[in-house]
Amino acid sequence: MRGEDPVDVAGSAGAPATGGTPPEPGRPHEPGAVDGPPVTGDAAVDAALGELARLADLDLDRHPAVVDAVQAALADRLAESD
Repeated sequence: MRGEDPVDVAGSAGAPATGGTPPEPGRPHEPGAVDGPPVTGDAAVDAALGELARLADLDLDRHPAVVDAVQAALADRLAESD
């Protein structure tokens, strides 16, 4: 949806970023499957990738906020893994 506010990526860990049932963690995206962000099995990373997938549906002026939120969420997740 155009003009939609970006979702708080950091707060959505654990919720699928897209509708439907996500593939099982660790299973690669199979050819012929419905297009969507890859599934890593890490809820925070999957949510961030889902937000990046939404960029095509957002107005260009909303992209920096989404990219910044995704970068921050991924940096936080990386810091947690240390």
